[in-house]
Amino acid sequence: METRVCKTCEISKPMTEFYASNIHSHECKICYKQRSMRNLRKRKYNVSSDEYKAMLEEQNRRCAICDVHQDACTKGFAVDHDHTSHTIRQLLCHHCNVAIGLLKDSPIIVQKALRYLMIHK
Repeated sequence: METRVCKTCEISKPMTEFYASNIHSHECKICYKQRSMRNLRKRKYNVSSDEYKAMLEEQNRRCAICDVHQDACTKGFAVDHDHTSHTIRQLLCHHCNVAIGLLKDSPIIVQKALRYLMIHK
C-alpha cells in the first residue's frame, strides 16, 4: 500500500487519506479541512486560531446552548454571531447553530417555540 507523509501533521498515511483530485497534495484530508476552517473563521468572522481555542477553553469545549462536548460532535463548533451587528457571541454545535438560524435569531420566536413545546410535551 502506497503511503505519503503529511507535511502538516508529519504522519505517514495511506494515499486514501489524501485528496485524489490533487495528486501533488502533501497535506492529509484532516489537516486540509482544519486549515480550511481556520482560514474561513479568520476571513468571515476575524477570529484567529488562538481566539477560537480560547473561546473553546472558556466554554469547557462545550456548546453554549446544549452543553454537548466538542468530542461528541462530528463537525467543529460554529462561531455564532449576531447577523445585524456581526458581534461574535459564543461557539455552538452544528445543531444549535442551525436551530438558532432557522428561528431567525429571534428571541420572540424562540419563546413561542418554548411555550409550544411546554404545552405539547
